[in-house]
This record gives sequence, C-alpha cells and structure tokens, in this order.
Amino acid sequence: MRIGDILLDRRCVAPADLARAIAEQEATGRRLCSLLIARGLVAHDDAARALAEQRGMPGVLLRHLEGREAGLAYLIPPALGRTYVALPIGRARTGELIVCVRDPSADIQRAVEQAVRGAVVLAVTPASRLEQLVAAVYGDGKSQDFDVDLTTGPITLPLLGGGGGGGVPQFTLVDLDDERVAKDYTQSGTFGVPRDALPPARASVPNATPLHGAPALASSTVPPPLAGPARTQLPAPAPTLDATLAALETAASRDEATELAMGYVAGRWASSLLVTIKEGAALGHRGHGAQLGAVETIALPMSSPSMLKIAHDTKRLTLEAPGGAIQDRLGKLLGVPLAPAAAPIIVATRAIGAIAVGDSRHGIGDVDASSDLECVTEALGLAYARILLEAKRP
Repeated sequence: MRIGDILLDRRCVAPADLARAIAEQEATGRRLCSLLIARGLVAHDDAARALAEQRGMPGVLLRHLEGREAGLAYLIPPALGRTYVALPIGRARTGELIVCVRDPSADIQRAVEQAVRGAVVLAVTPASRLEQLVAAVYGDGKSQDFDVDLTTGPITLPLLGGGGGGGVPQFTLVDLDDERVAKDYTQSGTFGVPRDALPPARASVPNATPLHGAPALASSTVPPPLAGPARTQLPAPAPTLDATLAALETAASRDEATELAMGYVAGRWASSLLVTIKEGAALGHRGHGAQLGAVETIALPMSSPSMLKIAHDTKRLTLEAPGGAIQDRLGKLLGVPLAPAAAPIIVATRAIGAIAVGDSRHGIGDVDASSDLECVTEALGLAYARILLEAKRP
C-alpha cells in the first residue's frame, strides 16, 4: 500500500494537500513524508507510524530519537551509517541493538549485524530527521583533522525503560510504535536471546577487522570515527619528554600535535590508547600495543565506570582502575597492565579526550611515569587550544 494512501486512511493529511505534495514530489524527487513534514502538513510521529504500517516493522518516534543512547552510534562504522542512513538508538529488552534506518532491507540487516557481530532490530522513521542526525553524528567523511569536541561534560546517561542510574536506553519493541503496528520478524534478528548471551559488539573486540565488502558498501577501507590516519603502531624510540613538550609548543596542526604526543607515549609505555569523548562514548583515535587491533573500531561507553570516565569527569590523572565490564575491556586492550594510568586532554576547561597507558617500559620502578603522562596530556591540550585559536584568527 502506498504511503499516501495510508496517511489518508489514518486521516493524517487532507486529500487536497496530499495531491499538491505528490505533484511537488514528482517535480523535486523529495520523499513524500519528508516533504509533508517540511510543509507542516503531517507530524513526524504520524509519518513514522504510517511508514511502520507500510513496512510492517517498528516505527521510531521523535521521543525515541531524542532519548537515544548516543554512544551506541559508534558500534557501527561511520561509513556504514552514512551509506545506509542508519543510526543505532538503543537496545530491545531482549538485548538486540535497535537501528533506525531510512530504507530497511535484508542487505542492511546483514551488513549491520556483521558490523556489530550481534542481533539487530531494524526500525523505520521519516528520512528528513534521520538524515540530519546521521550527518551530525558521522559527518561527511571528508574531514582530515583531529576532531576536538568542546561540547562534552560529565557523562550521565538516563536509563530508559526502568531502573535508576546511567545505562543504555532499552525499548520494548511495541514501544517503538504505540499504534499496534505489526512487526516483520524477518527484519528483527534473533528474538528471545538474553543480552549477555549475544556476541560482543564489533567495537569491543580486540583485533576486529574493519568491515569490507558488506552489501552495497564500497570496497575501500572504512574510515575511522575520527579523522586522520589511524595507527596501531607508532615509531620508537620516543624523543625525550623535554623535546616532546617543546615540539608541542610549535605544532602547526592538531594532527601533528597528536603525532608528537603519541610518539613519546609509544616509546615510554608498553601500550596506550588515545580517545576522544563524543556523545557519551570514548572513541579510539590512536594507540599501540600487542592487544590493540583496529583502533578506529574501539568505542567504550562513558556511562559505565572506567579509568577513562574518571579522568574525564574529574579532569585529573587517575591511577584507579574501578571494577566493571568496561574497565575490564580497557584493561585487556592495554594488555592487562599492573600499573595502568589515564590522564585527560583538556581544551578550554573541557576534557575532550584522554590517554590511557599500560605498564612503563622501564618497569614498576619508573616513579616518574604518571607525572610525565600528565605533562604530555596537559601540553597536548594546550597545543589543541592554541591551534584552534590560531585557526579562528583572520
């Protein structure tokens, strides 16, 4: 059944308005629901329900988009999100990742499940708002510099669907459309699987291989969430701390500053991970170590305890390794060190990222290791701030 007929049956639009919109659609090529929403003739949620009825699957309302778990976006490669106009928004109560898409299909289902290595539920929503969100989250794929996000603050994410404290929003499938829309279970992955029995998400698997050859994706390498060439091995031996700090004072770009800092870190510690904090997730950007595979695939939620969260929220160096699954994952990525540390990268009073390190190459007797890490991250933050200010000058 055509979407216009469903909207008429639901009395969401007047026949004359629909006829004019269809004529405009034929002239412009715009999607009918998006055009009607833009003209103020149909509400987003009414269009979402109509699309859900047409597709026979859950529909995503505005409240679901606004209450989404932002950090889940980075469980799929940005290139996949841009290509398919797809955005993870939460988890079903049975554990499946809920991915909002513009054009649901079996090919998208397979590609996303391959990327996250787990069960996925596809849900549909009007294109206009979803396209805006995908562009805001994943960018255009053309940026060539380190992304400094100055909007981050202490991370506290609401747990939707019951319970208190921070956590991942959970939705009952029927909650995605409260108009008794039938569900197409061929688009909904494996049902009834407990969340802790699902395969781990791709972003949390060490040595994960970036997605290649997924249906309808280009064969080129999927770019990382943050611009700039991702490296899992950095040159050694490292320069001295004094030389690194001096070089950071004159670094000409954020990417150059990152290289300088991480070059020193790679020579001083057996493993490291530099992350930026964006929309509730710590996103891998650079790093080295035997247990680190594709750094760009790493996405650690900041809603759970970890050294990265402590460093970010307190804006101070931390040697404390809290308990929990996310810290355990971070520890494994760093090679299960005896003396890990993490320090924030601060720009304009904001902790926009952090560097976590494993054991010092000089052994546990390296008493200056933590203070030197603090010096490097402080200098890196100052370099970013200077470069940003210089870029804004006429």
